[in-house]
Amino acid sequence: MKKRKASFPNPKNLINLLGPSFIILALGLGSGEIILWPYLTSKYA
Repeated sequence: MKKRKASFPNPKNLINLLGPSFIILALGLGSGEIILWPYLTSKYA
């Protein structure tokens, strides 16, 4: 019995693969908000 070779699915677009959460994370990290705001809230809260 011969096995059929399955083809790979088409690759996803890079934008769809990363998604909006990765872009928001990159923007937050670039602006320092991910590091700055938790530090400020733990220091002065």
